[in-house]
Amino acid sequence: MAGPALSVRRQTQDGMAFPRVTFAIFFLVVLPLSWFLMPTLHRTYRCFGMRIQGVPWKLAMLVASYVFLGYFSPTTRVLIVPLPTWSLILFVSTAVNWVLGQGLGWARTIDRAREPGAARTVLTRPRVWLSAAIVFNLGFLGYFKYYEFFVSQAHNAFTDMGLSFPLPVLSIALPVAISFFTFQAISYTADIYRGTFDPVNPLDFATYLAFFPHLVAGPVVRAAEFIPQMYERHDPRRVDATRAFALIAGGLFKKLVLADFLNNSIVTPVFTSPGTHSSAEILVGVYAYAVRIYCDFSGYTDMAIGIALLLGIKFPQNFDAPYTAVSLQDFWRRWHMTLSRFLRDYLYIPLGGNRESAVVLGLRKVGSLVVPARSNAPAGGGPEDSPGAVRERAPAVRPKPGREPDEHGHPTIISSYAIAVTVGMLFLTALRMFDIADVWAWNLLLVPVVFGLVARGAGSPGKRTWTDRPAVLGLLAVQVLVCVSALVGGPSVWWLDFLLISALLLVFAACDLTIVGVVILGNLLATMALGGIWHGRGWTFLIWGMIHGFGLVGEHWHRERRKLRGLPEPKDTVLRRTGGRLLTFNVVCFAWIFFNADSLSTASQIINHLFTDWHWSSSYTPFVDDPLVTGGVLLAIAIGLGVQFIPREFGARLLARASRLHPVTQGIMIGLFFIVIDTLGPRGIPDFIYQQF
Repeated sequence: MAGPALSVRRQTQDGMAFPRVTFAIFFLVVLPLSWFLMPTLHRTYRCFGMRIQGVPWKLAMLVASYVFLGYFSPTTRVLIVPLPTWSLILFVSTAVNWVLGQGLGWARTIDRAREPGAARTVLTRPRVWLSAAIVFNLGFLGYFKYYEFFVSQAHNAFTDMGLSFPLPVLSIALPVAISFFTFQAISYTADIYRGTFDPVNPLDFATYLAFFPHLVAGPVVRAAEFIPQMYERHDPRRVDATRAFALIAGGLFKKLVLADFLNNSIVTPVFTSPGTHSSAEILVGVYAYAVRIYCDFSGYTDMAIGIALLLGIKFPQNFDAPYTAVSLQDFWRRWHMTLSRFLRDYLYIPLGGNRESAVVLGLRKVGSLVVPARSNAPAGGGPEDSPGAVRERAPAVRPKPGREPDEHGHPTIISSYAIAVTVGMLFLTALRMFDIADVWAWNLLLVPVVFGLVARGAGSPGKRTWTDRPAVLGLLAVQVLVCVSALVGGPSVWWLDFLLISALLLVFAACDLTIVGVVILGNLLATMALGGIWHGRGWTFLIWGMIHGFGLVGEHWHRERRKLRGLPEPKDTVLRRTGGRLLTFNVVCFAWIFFNADSLSTASQIINHLFTDWHWSSSYTPFVDDPLVTGGVLLAIAIGLGVQFIPREFGARLLARASRLHPVTQGIMIGLFFIVIDTLGPRGIPDFIYQQF
């Protein structure tokens, strides 16, 4: 039986979101207060026993931010005083991370002054402080975000085996904004460790971490981008109000008119009951969700950037027409740009980036232990690389067919894969005991594929051997057996498993495999898998991240292959750009199916009906046989996609002209635009889609 369940109050969704009237009233108080206190930012005050600049403005923003977050929050009694829970969580994170940042700065100072060879204590090692910061922040985030999911999974597994699991199942509310301020805290401590940023006083750090415009939905602002702005001279008369109001108005239009209309008209019906809709409705519904999530998320961050701009703070851009991307790499340079840079700088590069990471080195060692490589050293010893040295292979037992080593002494991919599949099939059998084999069926295949590639080692640049051809056939045969096994075991997305892994194997066969490909495979997949898990506690989010990860790996391999063959960069033609955009957009939309589906079975139904319920009869009538595909839906999708192709210079010129208008004229135009939004928008304010992450 499952352990005792402790229910913790769920977060309320009726918070002070930007489009709500409560926030408008709140901001009407905060904005004039900010403008009134802006001139104090360049003045120095005595506070906390330190000399701190701009104390009145920072204290006002700090209090406003805690009030903003507290409005979302349930309450927790501390002694006899009820306090907002989410504000308490933010305060604890702020206090601990500030102390760890100070310790990091102190340890770096001691370490730089240390004489070479001098002994170091544990506390004078910067890496110790950084490790403590990472463990605290990831543990803090992991408890609130993933404890319930993983413990419930463990309870189910132990119950099936007739055992009890020691940890209780808790229904834990996900605190608003915890992902964003945790990422910012990690970036702050990591930058101190790298020496690119110095520790700051507690008021500066608390204001940076809690600043309410970026608190709920980002962007992920780094300390080096935010804190120096609080030391600049600010004049409320020189605030770029025209751009700020344009961002806020545009964000409201995208969120309330486009995103919510598409969500109510087609996205929710299609993803709630895909079996009752035609293929055309599902296809348009998937495209509508792609537009909906873009308009919802980018609209909210546009409002955040505009609100911060009115308060005198400039945020980095977070979206740059992502659906105009010509590749997945280009897409991630344009989509949620601050998160992409965070994952690149604080996860992908520390994992090794384009270099061989510790994970890959470890796998290579494991591969060499399972199937040792033959030695190429001369029998009599001596330096291998001396001029004129003759290399002779050491005597060895004649290998069995299918286990011949390649020219580098490593076993072929067939033998490595055979060993890994044997272990993998045993693992699959164990998973069947817990009724989750259908979930792991295609994930499982990634382990032996990576194992086989790593064990093989670096291939010969620009050369393809005949052993690759039977390797592909063998891998495909094993894949068929595994998929059949998954199908026999119960409901499964076995055909999707087959397509994904088969496509991956064809990429392996078509590309000239080098160690660079293996390295990028491990680091990119790990980064995108963790990025997927960050978005939600479910297998669908992991698959979403892995789809993007495999796509990025394929693009890296394609570029590497061209370099190895000495081919020039392909010409940038209209046809090539159009093809790249269409392919990238459809791959991204396919991944969105898993992102939005509430389960793997729902995602499987959507994909299945996407291909099987087309109306090809002569009596088919558009908009009649597919009632959800209306002219309004198609127009909203066209607008959401079309605005991304408007040249940036056109928008800049339009904004420059608007800024030269009389303030009264600007106010009338903004008022009329708000009336249009109120007329076209839905009744009430729906929840913001990224608030749950």
